Amino acid sequence: MTTAVVRDRDQRLKTDVEEELAWRPEIDAARIVVVVEEGTVVLSGEVRDYAERVAVKDAVLRVRGVVALVDDLFMAEPEDPPDDQALAAAVRDALDAAGDVPAGVHADVQHGTVVLTGQVAFDVERRAAKHVVRFLRGVRAVDNRIEVARKPSAADAVTRIENALRRNAIVDAHRITVRLDGDTLILGGTARSWAERAQAAESAAASPHVAHVDNNIVVHPS
Repeated sequence: MTTAVVRDRDQRLKTDVEEELAWRPEIDAARIVVVVEEGTVVLSGEVRDYAERVAVKDAVLRVRGVVALVDDLFMAEPEDPPDDQALAAAVRDALDAAGDVPAGVHADVQHGTVVLTGQVAFDVERRAAKHVVRFLRGVRAVDNRIEVARKPSAADAVTRIENALRRNAIVDAHRITVRLDGDTLILGGTARSWAERAQAAESAAASPHVAHVDNNIVVHPS
């Protein structure tokens, strides 16, 4: 592929990313700088808080053609220091109200950083706990230390995971490899987008024999 073709493709991707950021009402796109080099998107500029930072990264990874993302965003310091006690109470209420987060998940708040601990049965529950708290007002970061209980192995576990990927309308299962190392699922191969990559991991992690997912799928748009 010639340099001119790559440059033209990167320019189109830059435009798509900027338009996606401007499309999202929760994002102040005017404060974000987008640079693209060979499909890698580099973000700089300033975001108001952690919620906007997460929204920006999620928006970029939804754009077709993004191969990798570098987050150089600066998060503004709050005018008032975070009230860790009030935030801890809000986190606890959010976790208690979430139907996909089991009991046994604990949260500690230190200067706006939410530290999640405890043990859950599935990796999807671990990720759900982080999702529940990441947009709460006052959250500066989330440190997810929740552990997943070890799972019994099964002779047909890989086959069942492969079948789940084949059933998924978003995932091209033929491009993805599946391997189990104990209760750790190792995904390889390629995906056409970050959305497909994430969907493959989410679908496979629902297996009752998986405690952890090591997602090595490479995004390759073509």
